[in-house]
Amino acid sequence: MDRLVFFRLSFLALIFFFLFSCGWKPPSGNQNEDSVLKICFEAECMEKMLLTLIQNAHEKIELALYGFEGNPGLTEALIQAKKRKVNLEIVSDFDSEIQDGFQSLILEKMKNLPGEGIISLRFGNTNAIMHNKYMIVDSKWVLTGSTNWTDGIQTHFNHMILLKNPLLAKEYQKDFKKMFQEGLFSTDKDNDGVIPDWVIGTYQTGIYPVQVFFTPYKDFYPETFYDDPDTPAVDPNEITVQNAFSEILPLVSQAKKRIMIFAFSFTDRLLMETLFNLHQNQNIEIKIWLDQSQYQSNYNSAGRRIEKLKQAGIQIKITQKPDGLLHHKMIAIDDQVLIIGSLNFSNNAVTSNDENFLILKNASSLIDEFEKEAARIDEYSNDLVIRNEGESE
Repeated sequence: MDRLVFFRLSFLALIFFFLFSCGWKPPSGNQNEDSVLKICFEAECMEKMLLTLIQNAHEKIELALYGFEGNPGLTEALIQAKKRKVNLEIVSDFDSEIQDGFQSLILEKMKNLPGEGIISLRFGNTNAIMHNKYMIVDSKWVLTGSTNWTDGIQTHFNHMILLKNPLLAKEYQKDFKKMFQEGLFSTDKDNDGVIPDWVIGTYQTGIYPVQVFFTPYKDFYPETFYDDPDTPAVDPNEITVQNAFSEILPLVSQAKKRIMIFAFSFTDRLLMETLFNLHQNQNIEIKIWLDQSQYQSNYNSAGRRIEKLKQAGIQIKITQKPDGLLHHKMIAIDDQVLIIGSLNFSNNAVTSNDENFLILKNASSLIDEFEKEAARIDEYSNDLVIRNEGESE
């Protein structure tokens, strides 16, 4: 063997021996630097992912979180991060300040010890709710989904997704800055007239083209009109949309085979009309799971429209978990497009709440995970029973 070739092979063998002895393992599959790293549905997975992310933070954690109580382990993890000189910047809802997780951080903030990081908190949105559940770590990791940091992690049906993409993280930081630095929540975020990159941007994250959207930002969404010639005539002003549903409805209306929806709150009239028309005119298979408590509380405003979907042949199941809620906000289209996040399918979510949602394409593997979640949810679900006219709770 050529001496130079022998030397090179020996050197490579030494390198691999060193890496494996240090616990390094080669990545499985074709992983890019930017990737969707994990999606979680169960408590153990969620808490482990949160703790790992916080414990490995080096510089900054930016957290927009609606609910934070009853989880001392996560509170302590944030406090320990602060002691490691990690700066914590946090925004939440105006009414959430009293929650024990935020109160513990407020007390820790007052210590202001030298050699440690800084905790800064801001509470806002007196018009509606700051309903986000996202975290940005070291300007490159993004964690988002439907999950608050409460005991609901243990009891509710929820999802959490972790992505690594500095460009995507930058877009989250723009929304975060509006709330945290500028003190702008709800429709006040629409004030500068500058169209953010996230309105038109797609961020390749591993195998997934990913788009992120925030609410309300009504000035930045295109005006969308959706109607079908076969539906009864309605006032166009009632179905003109200039909000985040302008991004969702076209994807839903382009479905070719099937749509699956998990919804905590499901009251948006335009989304329901879109689903009705798809099923009636194109025979699209549609399956919907709804949380019972929300379905009952919103029955007067949305119940009859939901029953109309059921009567048209759309599968609708009502989920009643004795110790929790169906808290997902998810739409899967044709096993390819996945819409997830904090956004409920309601008017308030897009017109007055602070929310975020992701649109992931080429997402069949992630949708497969939601199919497995559907099997879990089915254990607590029954087919919707249509009420008789005038029937009460």
